[in-house]
Amino acid sequence: MSDYFPTEVLTEILSRLPARSLLRFRCVSKSWLSLITSPDFISLHLNQSHHHNNNPHLLIKYYSLDHKKERYSLRFDDETLTESSELKCPFKTRRNSFFRIVGICNGLICLSDDQFGYTYTVIVWNPAIQKCVNLPKPRICFDTYGPYMFALGFGFDSRTNDFKVVRIAYLRYKIGSWVAGDGIEASLFGGEDDYIVPPEVEVFALKTGSWKTIDTSHTKVPPYNMVEYFWSAPFVNGSIHWLMYSKLKEDLDLSFRCTIIGFDVGGEVFCELNLPEKLADENPLNLTIAVYEDTLSAFQYGDRAKIKRCSVWVMKQYGVVESWSKYFNVDLQVGTLGAALGFRRNGELLLARRNGQLISYYSDNREAKCVGISGGRDSIYVGTYAESLALLDGVNAISGAKVDSCDMVNSEEEPVPNGPGKNELKENAYKHLIFSTVSL
Repeated sequence: MSDYFPTEVLTEILSRLPARSLLRFRCVSKSWLSLITSPDFISLHLNQSHHHNNNPHLLIKYYSLDHKKERYSLRFDDETLTESSELKCPFKTRRNSFFRIVGICNGLICLSDDQFGYTYTVIVWNPAIQKCVNLPKPRICFDTYGPYMFALGFGFDSRTNDFKVVRIAYLRYKIGSWVAGDGIEASLFGGEDDYIVPPEVEVFALKTGSWKTIDTSHTKVPPYNMVEYFWSAPFVNGSIHWLMYSKLKEDLDLSFRCTIIGFDVGGEVFCELNLPEKLADENPLNLTIAVYEDTLSAFQYGDRAKIKRCSVWVMKQYGVVESWSKYFNVDLQVGTLGAALGFRRNGELLLARRNGQLISYYSDNREAKCVGISGGRDSIYVGTYAESLALLDGVNAISGAKVDSCDMVNSEEEPVPNGPGKNELKENAYKHLIFSTVSL
């Protein structure tokens, strides 16, 4: 039946189908296989997903203390955060703890095993099609340079349809002066010569499959510091963002100047986005940044050590400092609330209670409601997720990074072309075509 559909119509219909259906439909024919795995179709499918997916899932990651493992749960953004499905993560951290999610972008999740010591495990993973890329070891590492600190970012270059991981590394002047564990404040308030500023910056592009060092003659690397433990890297408006600061000395007092630094993934250049004055002079330990709809938000804690309150700020117009506005305050004493994690589609705030429970906070009536999810300390992550076919073309259209299959692909979902289930597969595919044609 598909022979009666012009190629353009067939492509348009298939591009609107879920990734899991398209994985099965590769086995309908060689022409369908060639079409679905082509870079142009993968890009078209991604664009269609952005255009039609008005209600993406929430991805909630947490470390289950009962099962002693990480859980990756896709949830509908409804009143009770009903579970849609569970993503079975095939990776393990070095210490069997939990990964840091660097970012989620266009169906790919970037994971880093950096929560408890130096490792170079960074993975770009597409759970919808069970494909992944294990990044090679970067240039700046402990065995070459000694102690250092770093932060990562993950984003998509729409100009070249490429995904990139950005690594900012601060080298230390004095070998042996590193303070581990409770040394968060030591790394922040230590001597001026603790870190070399500006930092070294490396970029990994999936299409090249290698790290490259940012040429400082091409773009100026911002001469700011970063809080190592609390960093986050929201991807907004084509740029990855980090909260950074500089230390100012006025007489004998140590003060700070905070700002947001953006890295344009396409142009590979930095820019600076100013915070409002009430945040710019804040202690950087009391600030974090996140995504709010299509712009940036900031969480300001009254005293991070005691965590009594949190003020939620939003940049209403991206890049316009005058558009920063305080939305509401959260009394963290209510229900022993802890760190703010992100927003729901209706504007409610998700927070982690100090005992590890996930809470949805209603700012109108200041009600804190438990949503039935509990994880280990600092293990909960909340972000939006929409599936895609990214990585399905194997080498990402050029020489590219080596794309591996995860161990969990169900063989029943991908029957061989001449194997059992082929006729049923074709029938299902044709039903999709007919239904989609009527919908068009």
